[in-house]
Amino acid sequence: MKKKCTVVLENEKFVLDLSLNIDKNIQKLYNEKKKYDDKRTKTIEAMKNLSIKYEPKKKLEPQKREKYWFEKFNYFISKDRDETVLILGGMNAAQNDVIYNKYLQIDDIYLHCNVQGASSIIIKDTCKMKEEIKDKVMKEASYMALVMSKCCKEQTLSNVIWVQGNQVTKTIDNKTSPVGGFFLTGKQSFLYPPRIEYRIAIVFKIKDKSELYYETDVSDPVTIKHAMPINGPWCTLKSYKYSLRLCPGNLKKQKLAQSILGIFNKKCKDQTEEHFVNLIGLSEYMDIVLSKSRLSK
Repeated sequence: MKKKCTVVLENEKFVLDLSLNIDKNIQKLYNEKKKYDDKRTKTIEAMKNLSIKYEPKKKLEPQKREKYWFEKFNYFISKDRDETVLILGGMNAAQNDVIYNKYLQIDDIYLHCNVQGASSIIIKDTCKMKEEIKDKVMKEASYMALVMSKCCKEQTLSNVIWVQGNQVTKTIDNKTSPVGGFFLTGKQSFLYPPRIEYRIAIVFKIKDKSELYYETDVSDPVTIKHAMPINGPWCTLKSYKYSLRLCPGNLKKQKLAQSILGIFNKKCKDQTEEHFVNLIGLSEYMDIVLSKSRLSK
């Protein structure tokens, strides 16, 4: 059994080991103090890190950005590398007429689902479109035409008619079509989208690029202008980093938009992306979610 004694020096108690000489006792006391100081330093550092980790995040004010002109319509921007193609659709009968009167050119492609009251869909600038992406863009537009019709609400499939822009008219044989309706002349072609399924995704708009250009991932934070949600064909958006699947359902738009906002905000792993994604407000999601839909796995 080791013999020990306690020494009091300037109100401090020290336990000495009598089996050791004075030098070894001093070294032992020094090592014990150093070990205590190291533990104290590590504890303080851990407490600081813990407070930072669990510090409540400051709530960001939703971004206030200027809307792009095409956002007042149903729209989708088909993208293949650096090439972009704009697909526009009317939200109602009046917008169908606006699209026809203001935006439809003779070399555009016009589509609509083969049911009454369907949205008029146009693919812009098809004369500039590369032939190798035409099938992809047509497929995307056909999904948009199907989903933006009563087929989505009724959960039924239908074919989609398409013609060239110069085959669409408001009058024929002295007859005028009603608001939002049109006459199609000449040969009509058909597409057959196989399912009623859409997606919502987040894209990142880039500074000094065209209004149609976007990226699906943040490669250089300095170049990002802002993030924005879009909806579009499931077959395309399923490959995007931030993407959720929508199917026909009966959720109200606000509840669905709140769920989407929460899921995307939690999905962020990168601080830069998190900043841009968290700036998207609830109203931006509500503008693009489909009525009577739900999230699907």
